[in-house]
Amino acid sequence: YPKWLTPAVGILQFLIASLNGAEYIEQYQGPNLAWASQRMVALLMGGCLYTHVRVEKSWSDAAAPLVFWVFSVSIPVMEGREKLEYVGPAHLALAALGWVIGELISKFQPPPPPRAVAFKAAAAAQRERAKQMRGRAVGPKGSKTR
Repeated sequence: YPKWLTPAVGILQFLIASLNGAEYIEQYQGPNLAWASQRMVALLMGGCLYTHVRVEKSWSDAAAPLVFWVFSVSIPVMEGREKLEYVGPAHLALAALGWVIGELISKFQPPPPPRAVAFKAAAAAQRERAKQMRGRAVGPKGSKTR
């Protein structure tokens, strides 16, 4: 991912937390900001889901974005602000949009430099050798046996 993405996601997370907490300030008389923040969560979790499933290829890590997406749907419903039949499809569409944004960011980023590719290949080879060494039997005083 590009270097600018991590700070952008951090700013989005800060906005989500701020908008969620704004309604709990006693003097606040403005619009329903939690509505916007829960939709931002749905969008962000779609991008997170893309990252865990397509980029990292880890289905187990995809559980957290799914749980937070469910929270983004259930919180407005439990507070009585929205009905499930409206908020569910809206958040599903936002999560799909987050997935598409992840695809676009991945597609349009420049390829890694050759040095980085070589470094990743060397690190993978070293991990593979270490894995093979762990599988061998070890005799007394660290001597290897076959």
